[in-house]
Amino acid sequence: MRLKPFCILSIVVLFISSASFVRASPWALPEDPLLYHDLKVLADEGIVDLPVTTWPIPWPDIAQAIERVQRSSSLPTRVRPSFNRITQALHRESQAGSGAFYLSAGAKTENSENTARIATIPRTTGELGIGTSWLGDALALGIESHFSYARDGQDVDWRLDNSYIGAVLGNWILSASLLPRQWGPGFDGSLLLSTQSRPLPSLTLERRQSTRSKTLNFLGPWRFIVSASGLYSYKD
Repeated sequence: MRLKPFCILSIVVLFISSASFVRASPWALPEDPLLYHDLKVLADEGIVDLPVTTWPIPWPDIAQAIERVQRSSSLPTRVRPSFNRITQALHRESQAGSGAFYLSAGAKTENSENTARIATIPRTTGELGIGTSWLGDALALGIESHFSYARDGQDVDWRLDNSYIGAVLGNWILSASLLPRQWGPGFDGSLLLSTQSRPLPSLTLERRQSTRSKTLNFLGPWRFIVSASGLYSYKD
């Protein structure tokens, strides 16, 4: 059966070794549009004091912001669903000592475009992925293997997108990764870094939790990220 243009078929099967059904990861990745929306809602309402324009965001940074809200007064009714979803995701995905195993498959038509948006969208005619991850107190490891084919199965590719290894050094995270990045305030791409292209192999040093500067307090909480990446020799 031929899929209609711009129609995407995606099937995801998850199996988690613990009670959760998500990846065990130190970061919230720019792949879940609902999580992205919920954080933006709370930030726009001034409820969480957190930079939300540079993804991925460390879960400890989100946890710090959520804890401040829990100690404060009651939330407006209009934002309570967003707050509850973030709290549940935080509990599932950031528990130290948790591990995960997952399988994914996706397909799209040749006429479909790789739209730069916050979502997991297959980049080729067909994709099959398998991965595992583990999150400890000071070390995190995730390995994903993706097999893809295009042009009626003539081109077969294998890649390690979304794989990473990271270590916690005080309030810093040092990592080597192939993680997707979205730098900017919008949902549909960015002129800096976006999910339009494949993740770049990167060596990154970043702050684990954002803080306010005493001298520049008016700027709000700030994060520091320095990353060295390698570019592919072809457009993908």
